[in-house]
Amino acid sequence: MSVFGLTEVIDAVALQAREGRLGIVVLDLDSTAIDTRPRQHRILRDFAAGHGDLQLSELVEQIPEAELGYRIEAPLERRGYTDAASLAALHAFWGACFFTDAYCVHDRANPGAAAFARRVFGAGGLVYYLTGRPEQMAQGTLQVLCREGFPILSGRAVLHMKPDVGLGDHGFKRGAMKEIGRLGGRVVATFENEPAHAAAFLEAFPRAVHFLVGDIRSPQAPEPHPGLVAIPSFHG
Repeated sequence: MSVFGLTEVIDAVALQAREGRLGIVVLDLDSTAIDTRPRQHRILRDFAAGHGDLQLSELVEQIPEAELGYRIEAPLERRGYTDAASLAALHAFWGACFFTDAYCVHDRANPGAAAFARRVFGAGGLVYYLTGRPEQMAQGTLQVLCREGFPILSGRAVLHMKPDVGLGDHGFKRGAMKEIGRLGGRVVATFENEPAHAAAFLEAFPRAVHFLVGDIRSPQAPEPHPGLVAIPSFHG
């Protein structure tokens, strides 16, 4: 299993197709197939522009997209910014903006992700985008997927989003796994950035290969399950 990589996923999908079965590849979006750091960066810059704090504005100008991760406040805190009221206001501003079409259109594909999804589709597989994004972001999400070259709006591409922003990601994804299991195909591989979700996929689909992508995790993330295959990107 340790040598099972992206090429082997495509080969396994193609084998399913030749045998008249549907090979399914599940792709998480945020911080897996999609880079949300441009969205985070725009939110940070827009907040600074309207906040009227010179120190904050100067610090924001020093922060590159690549430094942004799970918590939008973290780069400021690393630079010694300690204004608790401003940091709380930033977090609230982020909460109001992050899950919106207006900001998610700044997202980009992570390197190699769209090309990999096209290879899955071209090999006869079903590309199943399973994301914790709420359905209120459907328009912006579809726009980004189309613009970045992901197969979507096609017969073997599914976008599954949360019906309610207040629904927990883990419970939502566990429920979605049951739906995926009823599709009648075989899950060949799954791709996630969160170890807890990836471990749940491993439990639900033990015959598949489960990839843990990149290094952006929630602060409360558990240690990755030893059965997961860690890859830095979709070039791996």
